Amino acid sequence: MRQLYSNRQARSRSAFTLIEIMVVVAILGILASVLVLKLKGRTDDAKVSVAKSDIATLVTALESFQMDMGRYPTTEEGLTALLQAPATDETDTSAGTWKGPYVSKMPTDPWGGAYVYECPGTVNTDGYDLKE
Repeated sequence: MRQLYSNRQARSRSAFTLIEIMVVVAILGILASVLVLKLKGRTDDAKVSVAKSDIATLVTALESFQMDMGRYPTTEEGLTALLQAPATDETDTSAGTWKGPYVSKMPTDPWGGAYVYECPGTVNTDGYDLKE
């Protein structure tokens, strides 16, 4: 009888109680929620950084287009003119030579929308506006 009691006592001391397991799970849940809240702000910062980088790439491509063609793409041509040569007009003697494509693919903003291009711009009336 004595040995049976000591085996049972040894088994009960080697296992975790339900309360101990619940405390550990609660602590892990709190740590996970704090981590998620910290990382959520980082993803928003990362999206803004990606948008700024995309816009800088498009600005460089638009400047290259302007140097080659002597003008910026019209609003109707849009940013597609950076991928495909715009239709030429025989009456336009100021047209240069399209040497594109100026971008390998058209980026979309990190929120899933398209970048908006207007020429002439409403803010930059002597140039273009580029927005996400």
